[in-house]
Amino acid sequence: MRICTACVDIRHRTVQEVPQLKVQVTGVCVMKEYMNILEGLVDQLTLSAILEMLERICHKKAEHLRTHWKDEDSAKRWDKAAKQIENLNVDI
Repeated sequence: MRICTACVDIRHRTVQEVPQLKVQVTGVCVMKEYMNILEGLVDQLTLSAILEMLERICHKKAEHLRTHWKDEDSAKRWDKAAKQIENLNVDI
């Protein structure tokens, strides 16, 4: 029986200790690892900071789609996602 290394609990490690993820397995184990990493980021920063970064990422993706792919429809969806994240306005 193999032990899935993606299921290792990393919640108490710092962001610097978490290696770059290499998706080697699919399914729940990988999702759990990503959730643990995200939880660690929220613990180290704040939920507001994470949401602000996600908003910026969405805007960057929209701009990239407009500039490099001339894909206005997808860009609008990323802009809409950014606006929805901005409207959450969570101060935790």
